[in-house]
Amino acid sequence: MATIPDVERRIRAVLQAKYARDQRWDFFGYLIVRGLMLPGCAACRASADVGARELAFLLHEHINDAEVVVRLIASNGFCRRHCAAARDHVAHSYEDELKIVLLYDHLVRSLHRRLGEQPADVGPVHPRQGCPICTVERNAETQIVHWIRDGLAVPEIAELYAESSGLCLRHLFQLPERDRRLESPVRGLLDATRPWLDRGGSVPGTLGERVALSWGGGWLEDQIDAEHSPDCPICQETGLAEMRALRAMAEEAHADTSPCREHTRALRSILKDRDWPHDLAGRIVQRVDALLGSTASGPPAVLPRPRLLGRGRHRAVATDVSRSDCSVCRETDAVASAALSKVRTVDLGERGCLGHIAALGRSRPACWPTLNVALRSRLERLGAMVHEVCQFDRVPREARRGELAELARDLTVLFLPPREGSGGNPGV
Repeated sequence: MATIPDVERRIRAVLQAKYARDQRWDFFGYLIVRGLMLPGCAACRASADVGARELAFLLHEHINDAEVVVRLIASNGFCRRHCAAARDHVAHSYEDELKIVLLYDHLVRSLHRRLGEQPADVGPVHPRQGCPICTVERNAETQIVHWIRDGLAVPEIAELYAESSGLCLRHLFQLPERDRRLESPVRGLLDATRPWLDRGGSVPGTLGERVALSWGGGWLEDQIDAEHSPDCPICQETGLAEMRALRAMAEEAHADTSPCREHTRALRSILKDRDWPHDLAGRIVQRVDALLGSTASGPPAVLPRPRLLGRGRHRAVATDVSRSDCSVCRETDAVASAALSKVRTVDLGERGCLGHIAALGRSRPACWPTLNVALRSRLERLGAMVHEVCQFDRVPREARRGELAELARDLTVLFLPPREGSGGNPGV
C-alpha cells in the first residue's frame, strides 16, 4: 500500500516531467495530478479543491468584505453543498460559528430592506446569480480539463491517466472536440461491466460505483451531510418523497430511465458496499454508451446542442438528463407542486426556505402580501437575535457556542436553496 510520502514523490515526479516539457507552472497542476491518482473524476475533485480553498480564504479574510457580501446577497448565500462545507469548516477551524452568523446577518438586513421597498414584488427573494463558490469551481473546470488533455502529450501523465478512472462524461464533453484518448478509461469500464449485465444479474458494488462516478461525476466519499431536518414544510415533504423514490430505485425496482447526475450521486450513498441492481446499472451504461458511441472506431455520437437552463445558471451539456426523464425528479416535482398548493401561506413565510417562498409567490401572486409580512417579521426576529447573541460583555463568547450554532442554523436554513433535482423548482 502506497504511503503519503510515496504519493507525494510520484506527484512531484509527474509535475517535473510536465513542466520540463512546456516550462509552464500551473496552479492546478498539483491538484490535478493528485486527483488522477485517486478514484473518481479528477476534474470534479480538483475543481472542488479549488472551491474549498476559495471558501476557506473567504471565511478567514473576507466575511465583512463589501464585494464578497454583495455577491452573497445577489446569490442568497451559498448553495447547499457549500453552505454545509462553510459551516463544517468554521465549526472545525474556529472557536464557534460566529463567522457564519456575521456573514448571513448581511443577507438578513439586505433582504429585510428590499422587501420593504418592494412589498408587491417577489423579486427580492429570488437570487440574481448562482453561488459564488460554484462560479469559482466552474471557471476552474475549463482550465483543468484542458490541462489534462494537453498533459497527455507527456508520457508520465498519459500513463497516469490510463491507470485512472478518467473524467466523468460532463467533463469529457466540455472540450469543443472529442478526444478518444480521454475516453479510454470510460470505454474500458463499459467493457468490464457488459458481461455482468449480459448475465442478467446485479453488478458488483465496486464496478457499479465506478459506472456511477463516470456518469454522475464526483469521487469516493464526496458526499457532504447537509441539513437533515429542514424547517421548510415543502423541503420536508419533497425530501421524504425523494428518499422513497431513491430507495425504490436502489431496491431492484424497475428503472425506466437513467437517473440524473445529482440523483446518481445520491444512489452511490444508498448503495455503498452493495451490488447495483441490473436495471439501474444497465440504464446508466446504456446512456453512457450512447453518448460515447458504441465502438471506439465508430463515428462520434450525434449530441444535442447545449441549451440554456435559465438566467444565472450553468449551460446544460449533452450528458444532462431532463427532470421529466429522471423518475426521482418527476416524483419530487409532483410532491412539491402538491405541497405548495396546500401549504398555509403564513406557515411558509415563517418556516419556509426562500426558494419555496419564491415558488409560492410566483404561482399564487395573491399570497405575496401575506408572505411579505410574515417573512419581514421573521427577518426582524433573526436580526434581533444576532444583535443579542453578539453582546459578549453580558455573556462571555465561550458560553455562547450553543446559541451561535443554533442561530447559524436558523439563518442558513432560511437562505438554503432547495436541493438541485429534488423539487426545488417545481415548474411554478
